[in-house]
Amino acid sequence: MPGKKPTPDLFSPVDAEASADVLPLVPKVKKRAAPKKAAPDIKDMILEALVAAGGVSYLVEQAHEIPVTFLGLVAKVLPHQVKDAPEADDGVTVNIKRF
Repeated sequence: MPGKKPTPDLFSPVDAEASADVLPLVPKVKKRAAPKKAAPDIKDMILEALVAAGGVSYLVEQAHEIPVTFLGLVAKVLPHQVKDAPEADDGVTVNIKRF
């Protein structure tokens, strides 16, 4: 028809004259992030540093000097310890002693 503008073909590439609401045929795909490989290495480094700092005696010293931070550490570690512990018939008993 001479007076009508032809409708764009759905499979033709989007040109500059096309309206803004026409989407390209191939959607942009986000690339996946690389897997976190450093986590086990960092954990080993932290454990080595703890041993070098004095191990248990260092942690006891920190518990006395900065109890809030130490108890935060206990709160982070305790759920993992309870989850990994073998199941007992009488349940789990936690004794918290104030320093």
